[in-house]
Amino acid sequence: MSITSRIKFPFYLSLTLLTGWSVQAQANNVITVGVAPHGGYVILGGSVIPLKEVTLAAQMPGRVVNIAGEEGDKFTAGTELVKINDDDLQAKKQAAEAQLSSSQNAMQNAQVQYNRELWNPRVYNPRPMAGMGMPSMFDGFFDDNDFMPGNSGGNKSIERHADLVTQGTQVSSARSRITEAESGLRAINAKLRDT
Repeated sequence: MSITSRIKFPFYLSLTLLTGWSVQAQANNVITVGVAPHGGYVILGGSVIPLKEVTLAAQMPGRVVNIAGEEGDKFTAGTELVKINDDDLQAKKQAAEAQLSSSQNAMQNAQVQYNRELWNPRVYNPRPMAGMGMPSMFDGFFDDNDFMPGNSGGNKSIERHADLVTQGTQVSSARSRITEAESGLRAINAKLRDT
């Protein structure tokens, strides 16, 4: 046997034995990771990205009176989050309610006047006695004469129609003032819901 053959055999033998021992040593160093209760805590760095972002914007200017909850609290839909001082709007609401009431009274009065003109026309009624009676007698004497020169005498049906149209116009005007007052009140109530 040659020297190289003699050296090769022990070399391969030692290499094989060392490799076997290192594999066995590595097999003993394997550690299994698992969950275990531990009293400590871990600090991790990172950022939280919200699922939804909410931006609050005031619908009405004013002084904030109340803020519900704190940052991070949960609220159900419809919860009042911020309350704004509404004293000015409350005063405007009372004024609008008074205007509506006044408009309703004017409407009632206009309807009464219209019905009175419809059922008891002024043109067919004698004028009431004024003063001591003499001036109204002369008024009646000169107003209703058709025989006076230059006097057309007037047409009572045309006068009655004009009186009815005038009273009807007052009813329509009162009705529009009611509509205007109601819409003003609705606008104020809408603003109050936003405070």
